[in-house]
Order: sequence, then C-alpha cells, then structure tokens
Amino acid sequence: MQENRRSGLDRRNQNNTKNETKRTSEERRELLRGFNEIVKQYSKLPIFKGLSTEQLTTMLRICSKKKYSSKQYIYRIGSESDSMSVLLRGTVNIVSDNEDEKNIISPPGLVGELGLFTGDRRCASVVAETDCTLLNINNIEFLTIIDRNLGLTKSILLNVIKDLSQKIRKDNDKINQLHNKIHMLELL
Repeated sequence: MQENRRSGLDRRNQNNTKNETKRTSEERRELLRGFNEIVKQYSKLPIFKGLSTEQLTTMLRICSKKKYSSKQYIYRIGSESDSMSVLLRGTVNIVSDNEDEKNIISPPGLVGELGLFTGDRRCASVVAETDCTLLNINNIEFLTIIDRNLGLTKSILLNVIKDLSQKIRKDNDKINQLHNKIHMLELL
C-alpha cells in the first residue's frame, strides 16, 4: 500500500493558499467597512434621506469612485449634465459666472443633481478646492433605476423637492437682504 506523500513544495503551496484566503477575507472586511462608510454618507444626503439600506445599495451599484486634485475641474459651466456626484472627502467650490464669493461644499455634499433631473447644461463649474474623492452617478443608469423602482422614485423625488425648497428659501432670504440694502441706499 502506497502512501500519498506530499513534497515540501506541495505543503508550501497549501500554506500559501491559506494565506491568500486569509488576505482575501481581510480585504473583504476592509471593503465592507468602506462600503458601510459610503452607505452612512449616502444616508446623510438630503436626496437619499429615508432610503432603506437595500435602496442605498442599489444606488451604490451604479456609482464610480473618482479622485480629483486640488484646483482640478470636476464639472465645467455649459458642459453636458450627464451625472451627479457625492463628495466623500475634501471640499469643492461651486463657481458661476457672476459670483465672486466662494460656495464651498463639504462631505457628504451633492453636486450636479439639478442637471441630472433636467438634462440642462451645467449652470456652474465645480472645482476641487482640496484633493477630493467623489462618487459619480451616471444619469442613464440613475434614471433606469428610478424608472424600475416606484418606492425609490417616490422617496428620491420627495427628497429633491424638499432640498430644492430649502435652497429656494435661502435664495429668497438673500434676495430680501439685498432688496433691503438697496432700499437703505436709496434713502441716503
């Protein structure tokens, strides 16, 4: 009766396979930690407020992660609106033609959402203020997902309406402040 004996090389290969499996498990845990962080950041965004983990996961499947260096353009005014982005790390500046002041967005900020829904060209440029990381959401994939999932669509559209209402209120407050300043100047 002949025993199956393994050579030293066979044993080393078996041990390497165990180490590779261990590394793969560690990498999986690291990916999961990163994934959970991204899900948490998504859930903080006004547009995704109240979505279930499953709905957020559905959204993450269509995202691509992109890194930008400081002062690099993410979107340019007048360009096609074919995506929106979620800011994960760093800061960006929203710049329009007629604004001198900085409009800094920090994580977990959302940029490019209006163009995603309207299809209009970009009305402002988005420039990386610092090195930053963003999740990019393509409009075709996004619209396909919300077309197929009524619950997701309802939640997102209600959230967009709430977010836009808040932005309009802020803009109205600025307009009123400017109107009051003009009125005060006219009295002088």
